Amino acid sequence: MLLLVVIAALLFGGGVALNIWVERRQFYRRNGAGVEEFASYSAAVAARGLEGLARFGARLCLASGFALLGLALIQIFLSHR
Repeated sequence: MLLLVVIAALLFGGGVALNIWVERRQFYRRNGAGVEEFASYSAAVAARGLEGLARFGARLCLASGFALLGLALIQIFLSHR
């Protein structure tokens, strides 16, 4: 039970960290007008692709963390009945 909670917390934390990393990268690419600037078209495509994969992984980690936490809570509830 405790292992599930620890794994859920690690997955949730990893998802949050990935999300923050992507948002930070996007923030520092913006100019004074709030428009993202890239050195070239290929840099834009590569950045968007990498960040898309990172966001997908972050959402997957968050969803998995919530699911494991729910399973751990159900297991704790059923074992104390």
